[in-house]
Formats: sequence, C-alpha cells, structure tokens
Amino acid sequence: MSLQYQSERLESEDEVGVSKDVAQILVVDDSPEILEVISHVLTLSGFAVTTVCSVNEAIASLTASTPDLIVCDVLMPERDGFALHQEICRNPDWCELPFIFLTAVSGDEAVRDGKSLGCDEYLTKPFDPDDLVAIVKGKVSLAKRRRKMSSIKMEGYRRRIIHTLSHEFRTPLVSINTGTELLIEQHDALNQSQVVRLLESIWRGGQRLERLVDDFMLLQQIDLGHAAHTYELYKQRYPLVQLVRSAVDGFADPTLRGASAQMEVVIAEQSESEDMYVQVYDVQIHNVLQRLLSNAQKFGGSDNRISVCIGRVGDLAEVVVRDRGPGLQGSEAILEEASTAFSQIDRETFEQQGCGLGLTIARYFSRINGAALSFRAPEEGPGLEAVLTIPLVSSKKS
Repeated sequence: MSLQYQSERLESEDEVGVSKDVAQILVVDDSPEILEVISHVLTLSGFAVTTVCSVNEAIASLTASTPDLIVCDVLMPERDGFALHQEICRNPDWCELPFIFLTAVSGDEAVRDGKSLGCDEYLTKPFDPDDLVAIVKGKVSLAKRRRKMSSIKMEGYRRRIIHTLSHEFRTPLVSINTGTELLIEQHDALNQSQVVRLLESIWRGGQRLERLVDDFMLLQQIDLGHAAHTYELYKQRYPLVQLVRSAVDGFADPTLRGASAQMEVVIAEQSESEDMYVQVYDVQIHNVLQRLLSNAQKFGGSDNRISVCIGRVGDLAEVVVRDRGPGLQGSEAILEEASTAFSQIDRETFEQQGCGLGLTIARYFSRINGAALSFRAPEEGPGLEAVLTIPLVSSKKS
C-alpha cells in the first residue's frame, strides 16, 4: 500500500504544538510497515503512540496502561480486530474508549459490520493521513470533554451526598443522643409526660435512621438488578383497587409528628375500577404508593386532605395521589430533578426530612413493574397530582 504524507510542515515541536497532556494512542496492525507509517503520522501530530502486532499484545498493553484511543486493523491472523473490540466492550475499564477500525476491506457490508459493533469510525486503506489525524484529534477531544463533564457531574453528586447525609445522619442522632442523655441525667426530675415526649423523640430519630438505611439497601438492590429479578419471581395479577386500598391502609410515616402526622385520605373509584387488574409485584407497588402518600403528607401544607383516585385511560390504569399544598411550577422538570438520587424538591424552602431517595426508588420500582410515574397540576384548585399509570391485564388467568 502506498501512503504519501507531506510532513515537512510538522518537523518542529513549535509547529506541532505538542501539549503537556499528550494523548496516548494504541495502534494494532499485523503489518510492521503500516505501524511505522501510522506511528510517524500521529507522532508528528503531537500524539504518544504505542504499536502492537496482535490482539493478544494489544490486551497486554491495555492492561499495563489505558490509552485515550485505539486504531485497529480488522484482518489479522489468529484473532481479528472485531475480537479485540469485543474484549474492550466487555471490560468496564475500557468500554468507553474511542475505537477506529482500519482495514483494506472497503465493501459497504464490511463498513456496516464495523459500525454496527459500535466503533467510532471506520477507515479503509489506502487512507489520507490528514483524514486519520483529523478523526483521531476529534475523537480524543470529544472523549476528553465527556470525561471532564462526567467528572464535574460526579463531583456535584459527591458533594450532594455528603451534604445530605451529614444532615440526615446528624439530625436524628441529636434527638437520640440528647433525649437519652436527659433521661439518664435528669430522670428523677422529669414527670411522666416529659419522659414520654423524650422517648417519642428518640423513637422517631431511630425510625428516621432505619428508613435511611432501608432506602440505601433498596437502592443497592435496584442497582444490582435484584429488584427486577424479584419482580419476575413474584409478579401476579391483582385487582388494582385491592392494591391501592391495602397500600393506604398500611401507610404511616413515623418520622412525622403534630399536624403533619394527621391526614385524611379519600379513595375515589370509577364505576369500572373493580374490574381493573394489573400484573405487578405487590410489595413494590405498595412501596411506590406509600412514598407518594408520604410526599403528599409532607408537602400538603396546612390542608391535610389527600385524595387517591383510581381510573382508566384506554388500556392503562391510572392512580392519582393529590395533595392540596402550594403546588409546584414546571412539574415534569422537577420530577426529573427530584428523581435523581439525593435530590429533593425545594429542600431549602420546605426543609423536609429525607435523603432524597424516595422518588428515585419510586420511579425505579414503577419502571420495573412496567408502570410510569409523572407529576401534574390539578385542573382546579391548589396542590399537586402524582400520577402512576400501569398497563391493564385481563381479569382472567391465561
């Protein structure tokens, strides 16, 4: 193969503009001549190049040091470039590496095969060196921007976790430790009602910590796929009204007290709702509904009435949990934000308890059960409606 490259304009480092943060390129090809040409072209363009002659050598090089991009020939003896690409995709440390296939096979089908595997680019031999350099620069630059944005996002996530957990751990611990200390040191001076109030404060603090630990455990089960597996094992057909009634009957939020702990829940049903069946794992749907009730209780303001409406929209069942609080603007955007772990709706304004995992878990459980969760403003009056839609199934077993 003939490759001509005018490199005189790249002879000096000043012209090359070598960055201190030099991108590392791994080139894989069974032809020493091709390796030499590509290495020369990319080195003159300011990249640090490592060359290897086989897939096995490439994997050994990747294990020793992860590059910023891989240029790989497709047709090689023993194991080809597709095999290397598959190895990279299976490894979580390498799977996001930009990958460029380089081959003498120029047919449309071969190009489609390479792109269908997810490689970033496909160049055929003979190629224009300027095209190779431009593609490599573009892919490396894009990968760096993505890593930077991911790092910024992760740093924000980390700070949110630290801020939230420091508050959520410390607040109940203050109640527990202070209440216990008063009971120990001043038990002789306290009357019975004071003792009861302190014990209630200690109990609520313990309940709050227990809920925090439970939510962390649930999130881990979801992330590891255990929750989805459990759904597959235990999903059954249930009358929707029965599910909603049992969720409401079993709901209680021990972390709330006073006016916030009192609520009136009214269940409204359409005439045909008794014949509405859904296929779900009842424990997970109970969890979703009770989290929606808890949110309505927290953000319902001074009006503690909560309505739960059961209806049908086409082939979907719809359960609407409505509070009568001040409501929120931009509900869908807010749901997206609040459904992110360790985020809460207007935390600074409402100063509510919780680590921001409630809607995250509710949305995950909804998806696992084939349902969807959304927010909307009521057609009339104040408040906010949380809407859970679930596909309906036949009332008869198939």
